[in-house]
Amino acid sequence: MDEIIALNGSTATDHPVPQPAAPIDDGLNDESLRRVQACLIACEGISTEDLEGGIIQEMRQTLRDVIPLLQGLRRNCA
Repeated sequence: MDEIIALNGSTATDHPVPQPAAPIDDGLNDESLRRVQACLIACEGISTEDLEGGIIQEMRQTLRDVIPLLQGLRRNCA
């Protein structure tokens, strides 16, 4: 592949991209990024205000309360 030369005659090797002295640790590894993506998908359609207000915790508590009732109904209907 031919090297690209700028109009002033310089090349990419004349201006190497500086590298950080140490690896950048933004705290987001692959598993963290995967979790964030899953949360974004799961919360689609829920407003930020509702999320900040604790709607997820409320929904989880509602499910904890209702699931045993539904399981009892299923047993009684079977």
